[in-house]
Amino acid sequence: MTSVLLKDVQLDGETTHVYVSGNRIEEIGKKREADTVLECKGKVALPGMVNLHTHAAMALFRGFADDVRLQDWLERKIWPREAKMTPDDVYWGTKLACLEMIKTGTTTFNDMYFHMDHAAKAVKEMGLRGFLAEGFIDLGIASRAKEQFKQVDEVNRKIEGMKLERITPVLGPHAIYTVSEDSWRRFGDLADKKGYMTHTHLSETKREVEECAARYGARGVGIDIDPLPLIQARANARRAGVIERVTFKRGDLFEADLRPATVVTLYLFTEINRRLLPKLRSELAPGSRIVSHKFDMGEDWAPERTVRVGDSVIHLWTVPPR
Repeated sequence: MTSVLLKDVQLDGETTHVYVSGNRIEEIGKKREADTVLECKGKVALPGMVNLHTHAAMALFRGFADDVRLQDWLERKIWPREAKMTPDDVYWGTKLACLEMIKTGTTTFNDMYFHMDHAAKAVKEMGLRGFLAEGFIDLGIASRAKEQFKQVDEVNRKIEGMKLERITPVLGPHAIYTVSEDSWRRFGDLADKKGYMTHTHLSETKREVEECAARYGARGVGIDIDPLPLIQARANARRAGVIERVTFKRGDLFEADLRPATVVTLYLFTEINRRLLPKLRSELAPGSRIVSHKFDMGEDWAPERTVRVGDSVIHLWTVPPR
């Protein structure tokens, strides 16, 4: 089993040694013989960062069609080109993204895209941890849904067949506006039956929120399509031992009464959306409060904020503009 020693590294303000064997930190403090010794004087040991939402292979599209509305970007620019992508394109695009993540301290990422068995091959070779979801967009077409569920099952079986602890298959219904209600219900059943986590997009734009409210009579997380995994997350919450209840007041920004066993993570993207935070705080139900400030990464990042409503937890992040 390969071993690594981080020699003279800073940890919690002290200079020490960290010994790693295989994929486990076995000892901190004692200097030991290792296959590889890294001289870490002047360097700090930190937990690896986790990127909770990626389309890794889209590193190949970086800089393409910037500064347009989301729907125009998707429908006119990205989707037509994605339709021409090959499994090999996804493999190399994911490998490029993995290299960039390694160089910047990300060790785990939550990815949704297509040909994810080929993405899994890249993740295996690059040594990262990946939660990989085969993207699903049926546009309300039953025949398309049937074919895509077949693809999801096939890809997840291949990923599971790799038998790697660090690579996990995930369900990936794209969004409320691209996936039919029947398919959402089926994803809920799959999540419950097999314990899959679910990765989706939600309330990304004003247009999406308004159309959702007009169609379902509720915004985003408030829609009542039982058993939507993004609302209930039953299997995942049970597995984590989390029983939560979060309630937002009726308001312009959010409107939801989340069922039990739900943990919600909200992202406020860009400097413009950062200004929504005070409004979000005003929209939270009575009893909500900010309970922790875990870190501050400079003026381009707001500290992570954890809001509690009773025993429930909401994580609030601000991400710098891309």
